[in-house]
Amino acid sequence: MRRLLLVLMIAAVLLPLSASRVVSDGTLPDDVLSVLAATAGKETYGRADLLFSAADYSETVFDDGAVKAMFMFSFGDKQIAVEFFGMDREELMDSLRNSIHGILFYEEMLYSGSELSLGYIIDGNYSLMTDEVFRRGERLQAVDSFNDVRGLFEVGETYNGAISLDPVFVDDPFPGMRLERAGAWKLMGTVSSGLRFSSPEIFSMISLGRTDLIYPFVPTVSLAYRFSSGRSFVYGGVGIEAYMNLSRIFPSVSFTLVQEGRIGASASVLAGGGESGFDWSAVFSIFYEHRALPSFFWRFGYQNLQGSHMLVLGF
Repeated sequence: MRRLLLVLMIAAVLLPLSASRVVSDGTLPDDVLSVLAATAGKETYGRADLLFSAADYSETVFDDGAVKAMFMFSFGDKQIAVEFFGMDREELMDSLRNSIHGILFYEEMLYSGSELSLGYIIDGNYSLMTDEVFRRGERLQAVDSFNDVRGLFEVGETYNGAISLDPVFVDDPFPGMRLERAGAWKLMGTVSSGLRFSSPEIFSMISLGRTDLIYPFVPTVSLAYRFSSGRSFVYGGVGIEAYMNLSRIFPSVSFTLVQEGRIGASASVLAGGGESGFDWSAVFSIFYEHRALPSFFWRFGYQNLQGSHMLVLGF
């Protein structure tokens, strides 16, 4: 098991490097070349499969021990002098990472040629620069050059020539990444269990909602099954959901449970029947929801079903 975890960790570290290569003229020290290759690979993962080259490396050591390093960095038709500083090798390598990040992160030639592309990213806020008209709540997904989905967004506020995007799922999307329309339908399934173990009660519901009708609310239609006191009931009904993205409250936190997490509430009115005839029910839930993958989420929370207190788990 430990060996498997080690292999997976190594693969996770090396994966970004498959997107680009760095060729040196032999003047770069091993640690500089290693950090350069790792940083360039990370910054260009999913963009063009570029060939980078580095040459003419030099270091200057000052009286106080500080080191100034420089080399020529080339890709495409561009050649840039990279300068970085540090009091020791660790600080020097950190300075190199920051320099390469600054060069590549907003480099236009690495962007997609798509008419719809992800705009600037500032403190967890995402944007789309376009005059095209979108409905609030429409979904767009950011796709890299390997056709992997690196972000899922819902259209928020519209400004003059710009649209804010509310993140639903993010996997290090970068400015200029191609945006594609994604389906606005949302399928949800939940299972709830009553908290009174002396009288078991189970409630399950499948709901279908659409995000772009009355955003930020999501109207739903549902089918439900209830087992209580030895009797079964089947329902159909309508409801509504609403969410608050945790990234709006904590924009600088990159932890996945915050970045792709949201607090939500839902309410539904159901009508149906069972062995005892016609029955109706009202159900209300508050929950935490996490988008683990572009097409998969899970939720956990509290549900009140006609006065019955329940724990709810959904996917």
